[in-house]
Amino acid sequence: MKSKAIFTKSIIEINNQIEAALKTGFKPTLAIVFVSTECDIEKLKEVLDKHNIQFIGATTAGEIGNRTIQSGGISILLLEIDTAYFKIEQR
Repeated sequence: MKSKAIFTKSIIEINNQIEAALKTGFKPTLAIVFVSTECDIEKLKEVLDKHNIQFIGATTAGEIGNRTIQSGGISILLLEIDTAYFKIEQR
């Protein structure tokens, strides 16, 4: 299983980093997301949906990534994992 961490305050930067990773052959299928309520969560969802990345996550009072804590940002762990190994249900 391959993974990539993204830690930023910009949804545009997330899209750019995903697209750059795709060019290297990385094909993420799942994202674990921690996002500030200050961010546009619907736009983030659109970016992940555009790249066919399913996700789970939560809003937080501080986002942890790359051994630092920031507020008002987005922390994502992208995983390239066979979709047969997980199922996301919303209830």
